[in-house]
Amino acid sequence: MRCLIIDTVATFVFFTIPAASPELFIAGIAPYEVLITRLNMIPMMVITTWSYRIWRGFMFKVVITPTTRCSKAAVDSLGL
Repeated sequence: MRCLIIDTVATFVFFTIPAASPELFIAGIAPYEVLITRLNMIPMMVITTWSYRIWRGFMFKVVITPTTRCSKAAVDSLGL
């Protein structure tokens, strides 16, 4: 459960700050429109995070059991 919360928070931070910046500064979208878009994306972020977490867990437990730091990074990257 802890990892799910961490993944969800990381997804919110990533899809809010770095994704909203180009919308504001490059595309010139009004701040309230960016806010509405980001609020509408919350359910999609949760679904994406949870499904990614399930897939990542499958990759770690069933497909490959990583033992070293490099193999964990490789499995995590392949899972993504």
